[in-house]
Amino acid sequence: MDRSSKAVISQVLADSVTPILKRHGFDRRGRTYDRARDGRRELINIEPHNCNRYGGSFRINLGIFIPEVDSILSLYPLQVPPQECECHIRCGIDDVGPGGRMRDEKGADAGRGWRAFDAATELSAFGAEVRQRVEHNALGFFDDLSTRAGILAWLRRYRIPARILGLHRVVLAAYAGDPTLAQEWLDMLVAEPSPGPNRVRREAARIGGRLGLTSPAPTDTPALTAVFRVAADTTPQDRHSAFYHLDYKFRQYVELFRTVLPVQDPAQLYHTAECSGLACTVSFYGADPEDLLGRLRRAFERLSEQFAEITWHVNPAAPRRG
Repeated sequence: MDRSSKAVISQVLADSVTPILKRHGFDRRGRTYDRARDGRRELINIEPHNCNRYGGSFRINLGIFIPEVDSILSLYPLQVPPQECECHIRCGIDDVGPGGRMRDEKGADAGRGWRAFDAATELSAFGAEVRQRVEHNALGFFDDLSTRAGILAWLRRYRIPARILGLHRVVLAAYAGDPTLAQEWLDMLVAEPSPGPNRVRREAARIGGRLGLTSPAPTDTPALTAVFRVAADTTPQDRHSAFYHLDYKFRQYVELFRTVLPVQDPAQLYHTAECSGLACTVSFYGADPEDLLGRLRRAFERLSEQFAEITWHVNPAAPRRG
């Protein structure tokens, strides 16, 4: 019998997880299960960790993807089935108690939720425990948050996160039917004024405008703007993929630039992306445009084949270093 970590996880899923989730309407994509429910998608993802020929571990992640929320937050409407990491409500199965209610001590133990196994593990008992958690915790969690009222009750149980993650909760509160709470949280997130470029305030203004909420207008201006345009015959799925990976690459470079560029406050260096039709416009804030232009042009030359046109615009009014 193959006792490799990959084989163990596959056996546990095949024997203990897939049958019950199939009965509840879930489809399987690799180590992810998902189902459609009232226009949303509910996902269960198996995340392996430290796997080798002697054993390993995995955790079970839960997620709910809501298209209406995605239309406010996302760079571009999703054209493919969502991944668990793209969900708007996420937690680990061990953050959920029997019956689906979130545990009050959520997040208290960062190591909680990893199910370890080795050559001595008795797989039938191991699989039975996993099956019980999926049946009573995961499915209960999805039932608990199956309505907007359920989502609103879940939101009210926890303190709102800071910065960008807090803005995600603002959108969820508006979606769940409480614009007053959404406005209260939005005001809280932008209440601390910060001199110089401020990504949270800019994103708050964008989200507030889409939701009909009020938010202070950002006062910083972009140092550099780039426009990436795809060909007219690009399919919506290829367009989404190109723009999604473009934004991902820019996030990587922003993190790098925060460590290597001579900026006064690395936290003020950020970028925004707005996609409409065939074009994606990316703007950079918080650095001398000349420090950005050459580096970014060289870095993105290799992407030229994916786009019909790439143009770069330096803001002559942007502050210069020194």
